[in-house]
Amino acid sequence: MFQFRFQSILEYRKALEDRIQSDFAEEKRLLEARLKALDDVRAEKARRMEALRSMDRMRVAPSDVSFLASYIRFLREAESREENAVTEMKTSLEEKRKELVFAMKERKIMEELRKRHMLEFQVSEKALENRNLDEIGVTRFRKRGL
Repeated sequence: MFQFRFQSILEYRKALEDRIQSDFAEEKRLLEARLKALDDVRAEKARRMEALRSMDRMRVAPSDVSFLASYIRFLREAESREENAVTEMKTSLEEKRKELVFAMKERKIMEELRKRHMLEFQVSEKALENRNLDEIGVTRFRKRGL
C-alpha cells in the first residue's frame, strides 16, 4: 500500500492555498464594491456639475449656487479618497495574487513529488511481484524435475 511520506505537508499546502484563494476572492469582491462606490460618486458629481451649469441659465439664489459648489467640492474629495482606496486595494490584491501563485506552485511541486514517489512505488512493487513469480516458477520447475 502506497503511503506518501510528505502527505501532511501536501495537505498543509493545499489548505494554505485554499485559504489564500478565499482571501483573494474576498479582496477582489471588496475591490469591486469600492469601484462601484467610486463610479457612484463620479456619477453624482457629474449630475451636480450639470445642475450647476444649468443654474447659469436661470435665476438662482447665490446661496443655492454656493451650497451646490460646496457639495461638488465634497464629492471631489470623496472621489479622491475612493481613488486612493482603490489604488491601495489594487496593490494589495496584486500582492495576494502573487502569494496565491506561489502557494499554487508549492502545492504542485508536492503533487509532482507524490506522483513520482507513487510511480517509484509501483515500479518497485511490480519488480517484487515479478521476483516472486519467478521464484514460484523456479520452485515448481525444481519440484517437477525431481
